[in-house]
Amino acid sequence: MSYLPTAPGEYYVHILCDEEDIEESPFVATILPSSAFQPQLVTCSGPGIESTQPLLVGRKADFSVDTRAGGEGGSLCVDVFDADGKPVPVQVAVKPDGRHGCSYTPTRPGKHTVQVFRSDDMACMLIAFDSEVQ
Repeated sequence: MSYLPTAPGEYYVHILCDEEDIEESPFVATILPSSAFQPQLVTCSGPGIESTQPLLVGRKADFSVDTRAGGEGGSLCVDVFDADGKPVPVQVAVKPDGRHGCSYTPTRPGKHTVQVFRSDDMACMLIAFDSEVQ
């Protein structure tokens, strides 16, 4: 048997045996509002994440994140980590057209990882990139 909830809220699921609830029944299922956000439509581009040109220590690395096609969702979170997993400061600014301009300045050579999240769902990574810094 299955049931597809049509609205968010708490639903009580009763499991019966001989017309009586089994132990611990009813079970509570909390249904959260569905999000119209589609993370697969988020795009990132720019030299700060693309391997077409080397990134250099001490030089700002720029890239853009476009969440407009993804629909409504939480605000954007961007993290950058160096080769040792230490955070690298990143600046994020909303552009007039709705895209996000991002930049970071590598302080050491090696692989840098850029991770893009929604603030309302940090467990749902949208995109991750590895860039080599010389």
